[in-house]
Amino acid sequence: MKPLYQIMKQRLTAAVTLAFMLGSAVPVFAGLDSEVDTLLAAEASPEGVVFEVVTNKREALDTALPQIISAVKRLRQRWSKLDIVIVTHGKEQFALTSANFQKHSGIHKQVQNLVKEASVGVHVCGTFAQRNNVAPEEFPDYVNVSASGPAQINDYKTLGYVVVLVTP
Repeated sequence: MKPLYQIMKQRLTAAVTLAFMLGSAVPVFAGLDSEVDTLLAAEASPEGVVFEVVTNKREALDTALPQIISAVKRLRQRWSKLDIVIVTHGKEQFALTSANFQKHSGIHKQVQNLVKEASVGVHVCGTFAQRNNVAPEEFPDYVNVSASGPAQINDYKTLGYVVVLVTP
């Protein structure tokens, strides 16, 4: 039979491990506003922020972009020079093709404003586009076609950027 102190130590270790695991999972499930609140509560600015959008819904940017625009404004109020990018690499990225400008003119105007007025880079996934028979040239100049959306995100993570998953 184990001594009481060993049993208590095991239970405490298990409780701390569980608390850490739950604590680290909170930002993943807490939502965009909560993640931005966490970033804003930090003493120092992150190197940059990547808003990642990946869904199976072609209309997802209708919901995601207003959320991102609001978050960009909040982040820039605190850190005016913070580098911010968007990487979209699911079906929603196809709303950004030049051929879909008329159908999704609101999305295109929001992206143009983000790029021009707020200096936010916008990336789509070239690999996913090609798999869906969409060539890089089919996206307008204000959209960067990355070879791979996930690789682009990993490159930003390597530079110290914080990734915020946007789930519209």
